[in-house]
Amino acid sequence: MNPNEPEPTGTGSPIGGMRLFGPIRKVTVSAAIAERIRNEIAAGRLKPGDRLPPERELARQLGVSRISLREAIHSLVALQLLEVRPGAGTFVKRTTAGFLDPALVDLANWQSLAELMEARLILEMELAALAARRATPEELEAIRAAMERYEAACHSGSGVVEADLEFHSALGRAAHNSVLLRMYETTSDLTRQLRERTAAVPGAAEESVVAHRRIFERIQARDAAGARREMRRHLEVVTRHLQAAFAQGWRSP
Repeated sequence: MNPNEPEPTGTGSPIGGMRLFGPIRKVTVSAAIAERIRNEIAAGRLKPGDRLPPERELARQLGVSRISLREAIHSLVALQLLEVRPGAGTFVKRTTAGFLDPALVDLANWQSLAELMEARLILEMELAALAARRATPEELEAIRAAMERYEAACHSGSGVVEADLEFHSALGRAAHNSVLLRMYETTSDLTRQLRERTAAVPGAAEESVVAHRRIFERIQARDAAGARREMRRHLEVVTRHLQAAFAQGWRSP
């Protein structure tokens, strides 16, 4: 110990008995890219209507592969933060929703996570019911396509989280309620982190494949009550998986 430093006082226990730090979260390259772009939008350095640099140039600036960049862009499009205009490029959406302050949800506190999942349950149950009533044939096809991409991602083990977000986002758009959609979008940034954790739970992805198909079938049948019921069942299972992952200290496989 440096003799010029004052000796520590107290017992050395955490302040107020509280745990100040949680484990460092491992993320994929594509998730890190997406987070960087989200931060640029949140800080106002990328504004609604701004065009991102061309793919090759942006990948060079970030020092990443074009494949990882495409995955990140795809996830941000699913979150309604970016839009790809064929022949023109990738742009920040002018309708970008506000961000939910990460400080409002403590990822190291189960009660905080449970409240987030409860809010998601209430919101997405109603989005599913509205989609069953209001989805156009084109939107039904978009939900089906997103569902099938999720199934393919689960089989390949690549892009599972992005495909999951795409399915739920397609469903949200089919509800035709801009206020509820904005509310969903503002929670997606945080629930993405939770999806990354639950995706590693054995059997979770396979259960979600079945759940997504059941939700889609009820929406396609115009069964609002059934769509609401299947979404509730799905998210209750997801919450149990999340609780199991949390109990294990968010350990990565």
